[in-house]
Amino acid sequence: MTQTPKRPIWLPYRTKSRGYTAGCAGLATLLLALGSLWVASAYGSSRGVKITLSVIWGAWPPLWFLFEHYFWFDNWEDTQATDRFREGRTLWAKLWAGIGAVLAAILFKLAS
Repeated sequence: MTQTPKRPIWLPYRTKSRGYTAGCAGLATLLLALGSLWVASAYGSSRGVKITLSVIWGAWPPLWFLFEHYFWFDNWEDTQATDRFREGRTLWAKLWAGIGAVLAAILFKLAS
């Protein structure tokens, strides 16, 4: 019987490339979120900016979570990895909710 190499606990995916791709997508989205906060604070009085940022951040995170759940995550048979995946998604969802709240506060403040 051969042992399979241990996978890092923070990487719940079966394939490393999927895990690293998801991590890079998360990092890129986080950087775009920070950029969006800056755009909202600098140009938030523009109606076009408000609509664009609202549509992007109202649609992108939920669509990514759905895509990742149904098409990208590849390790459902490992219960420990599945638990880690769900835990990570819960934390990221809270992060996106916080960013969305800050973004809404910036845009609402500039509207008044």
